[in-house]
Amino acid sequence: MGALGFGLGLSLTSSWKFGLCLLAAVPLLSVGEMLNMKNLGDGGASAITDATKKSSSVVSEAVQMIRDVQAFGLEKRIAGLYGTLLVEPSRAERNESMRAGATFGISQAITMGFYGYAFWLGGYFINKGDLTFIDFMKSLWALGFCAAGAGQAAMFMGDKTAGNTAASRIFELIDREPPIDSNPFRRKWRCANHSNDECSSERVKMR
Repeated sequence: MGALGFGLGLSLTSSWKFGLCLLAAVPLLSVGEMLNMKNLGDGGASAITDATKKSSSVVSEAVQMIRDVQAFGLEKRIAGLYGTLLVEPSRAERNESMRAGATFGISQAITMGFYGYAFWLGGYFINKGDLTFIDFMKSLWALGFCAAGAGQAAMFMGDKTAGNTAASRIFELIDREPPIDSNPFRRKWRCANHSNDECSSERVKMR
């Protein structure tokens, strides 16, 4: 939010008319960047991996027992079974590819639409004499990059709770005091009698 506020302030300082017109389209740019980051980060690999578990197990068993497969002439049967089990993963991969392509196309269409609108509007104000090219560039890229960064950051907001929980568990593990005091500087060993191997311990703490 700080980056978005800084970009908005710089954009309005350069040209308040152009900045306010861009501000109306900033949510669209943020949504487009959010969809793009979600598409790149997700990828649908988990769904495809789950679909290929059965077929992978068949191949693994066939390789491990290749002598039995060859002895009983099960090559074609195993190949047919493997091909049947690949139908569902192929369908899942095709659907995921179509979803990823559609999401990428929508996100890029939103982003290019925003910048197309911005350049058209900037040209309109420059022709009227209300805006210079330098102010146009400062206003556009200050607000555009900050809005894109805000959309990308919003994509990872859902992982904040999980990250905080994981960090607290790590620090609990680091700060944990074991029930047995294993500090060597608190332990002192002394042999009671030098003629034998009997030894006693002093200042050893057990919690």
